[in-house]
Amino acid sequence: KVGFDDQRKAMEEELVVPTWCTADCKLGSVTVNLDYPQVYSAELYATDAGHQPHPDIEEDKVNVGFKVVRSLLRNWRRGRVAA
Repeated sequence: KVGFDDQRKAMEEELVVPTWCTADCKLGSVTVNLDYPQVYSAELYATDAGHQPHPDIEEDKVNVGFKVVRSLLRNWRRGRVAA
């Protein structure tokens, strides 16, 4: 028999993720600071993000930083085009 804590420690792997963004809320507004160029280095495998693997690509990765920037600026761009 293996103890629960021993098995958990054996299965977990330590990850070191550099900080590429910070968020805070001051005076009722949200501020998101993206650290360049680290923001564009934030990648993970598509399967880990819940996406279906692409049959032609062996290591399909998703750039999380790019998706965050695009998501944050999507409504801003629509407002600029409409104005």
